[in-house]
Amino acid sequence: MPSFFEGLKRLVQGKPVFTADDTQRPKAISPRPMQPQSSPVISGPKVIPQVYVERTESESHGNGMRCKITIQNASQAHITLQYIELLGQTRELGRIVDPGEEYELLWDFATRPRDTTYDDCNLYYKDSATTDAFCSRHTVTFEKQSDTGFTVARIAFYPPIRDV
Repeated sequence: MPSFFEGLKRLVQGKPVFTADDTQRPKAISPRPMQPQSSPVISGPKVIPQVYVERTESESHGNGMRCKITIQNASQAHITLQYIELLGQTRELGRIVDPGEEYELLWDFATRPRDTTYDDCNLYYKDSATTDAFCSRHTVTFEKQSDTGFTVARIAFYPPIRDV
């Protein structure tokens, strides 16, 4: 039996759609080779990659402050750091971090905080394989300086990680 398009082709050419040869057994169709999948097949519960601020060091210089922030990828996934929010400011990262790897971020602030209003820090990232986005939340503790300013003493991870 001819395929739909073969029958249509015969019809347009003015030939009969069905012929005596069509009663023969159709040719075997060879199987298609498997295409590699670009993302893994996930079964079971969703895995949330654990990524968070591991360590923080800060020092004041004049009216400003420099923070050295170490971000830890404690998961088995390759993740892409998107951006971080700290002290009311946002910084784009765009960095891929391998499983078990740390990323060190140096962030200079022109002025030190004068109060402890902005006591949260959010780190946004996505799983590079599944492109699922997440946010790990942190609390910021401050150290009072001899003048009226503060420096960041610690950024502590505050679970759970949100799926965004």
